[in-house]
Amino acid sequence: MSFFFSYVIPCHNSEKNILKCLESLKKNNFQDEIILIDDKSTDNTIKTILNYKKKNQINNIKIITNSQNLGPGLSRNKGIRVASGRYIIFLDSDDTVNINEIREIKRKIVNNEYPDLVLGLYSKDNFPFSNKFIFKDIAEEKIFYNYELIKLLNKHNIVFEEAWPFIVKKEFLKKKKIAFPQIRINEDQVFTNLMLFNTKIILFVRNNFYYHKNLKDSLSRKFDLERCLSYFESILLLSVLLKNTEKNNFKKYLKNLYKVLVDNFNNSLMVSENNRSTIIFNKFQKKVNFFCLNFLKTKKINYNFKNLIFSFNIENINRYENNYTKKIINFVKKNNKKNYPIYLYCKTDLSYSYYKILKKKNFKIKIIDDGFIKNQANIKKLKNTLIILCHHSVKVCKKIKKVLLSKKIKNIIFNKV
Repeated sequence: MSFFFSYVIPCHNSEKNILKCLESLKKNNFQDEIILIDDKSTDNTIKTILNYKKKNQINNIKIITNSQNLGPGLSRNKGIRVASGRYIIFLDSDDTVNINEIREIKRKIVNNEYPDLVLGLYSKDNFPFSNKFIFKDIAEEKIFYNYELIKLLNKHNIVFEEAWPFIVKKEFLKKKKIAFPQIRINEDQVFTNLMLFNTKIILFVRNNFYYHKNLKDSLSRKFDLERCLSYFESILLLSVLLKNTEKNNFKKYLKNLYKVLVDNFNNSLMVSENNRSTIIFNKFQKKVNFFCLNFLKTKKINYNFKNLIFSFNIENINRYENNYTKKIINFVKKNNKKNYPIYLYCKTDLSYSYYKILKKKNFKIKIIDDGFIKNQANIKKLKNTLIILCHHSVKVCKKIKKVLLSKKIKNIIFNKV
């Protein structure tokens, strides 16, 4: 039996989240194919899935079990190989989809003669895709030809790092031999950008079809130097795999990927427990130098890569960290003269570094999120406190501030560091 869509969902210790994901797919009466890959879970993930399948009498769920933990990328490759759907949608086990939007996307795919790649919008913890402003002039849909989308991304200095907003034709992946690489971190960044640079036709649709949830423990995730090394390796891998692609647009895009790496590296030093790891830093430095010497030999780039790359030494990084720390402390002291306890609205690795810095300096600080704010019982705790909204989106901060003001909470500031 063939399907229009195949949902490929890797699972690892997902017994608490997978049912919500499946329930969102149930709204389409399971007309599409669902492929679940259990990545050597140690909890009751498999049992939970089997019970759900039996209870709902679902025939179009395929279950693959890995004999060893492979990571999400290689697990997705297994799902791609057995998929019988014309198009593939990648989900994480804690994510959900909007079936009404999926149906509308299906109609647009058919009307546009089945493009290789479809780009939609997604939400992250109830907030819309933050990069959607680059598509603000597009009403409902648009076909991007011959790297037009790459040029638009370059214009706004934006890169794609996740596979979430993409729906891809299986035949296209097979023809271009595109698969997730054998790396455990940033594998979807490599995969996504391989798709972007290997197709000349991309359909953009203004349909918010995907909801990605940040698990509570994601804030405590250590964004350390090993993670930065992996990020760098993914850029290096892209450089090799896309060496024959259209050069000018790729070099600009690569530059933007590298700028993200620099930011991540600096942030990681502020949240990592082993932020003085000379061994890791030296490994990173060697890879950076190799990258510079082999892939960025050009005078035409309007960004001085060599100076940037070779400024990566421990003294400069420490200087950056110290300056950033001083700015944060001065900002908080200036706005908290009454020495209130601090609540930090924090949803990203960067904002978590903010929390770690203040915690190390013995500030009384706690993290809050949307769930905390929605709970009426918590509102009393926020009186006579200082609330810092630490989010990259000003729109999100304004929305949260409006909610808090409606609950008569007054001491609210935006992070401006």
